[in-house]
Amino acid sequence: MKAIKNLLKKLSNAHGTSGYESSIRQIMVEELTPYVDDIQ
Repeated sequence: MKAIKNLLKKLSNAHGTSGYESSIRQIMVEELTPYVDDIQ
């Protein structure tokens, strides 16, 4: 449960206004990479 809370906190604090979501995208790539074969 603490891991989910930390992830939500990280996503909430990241800057990601419409059209400039690269920081959000990078967080998602880092978090999902261990669980998927490919991210596009």
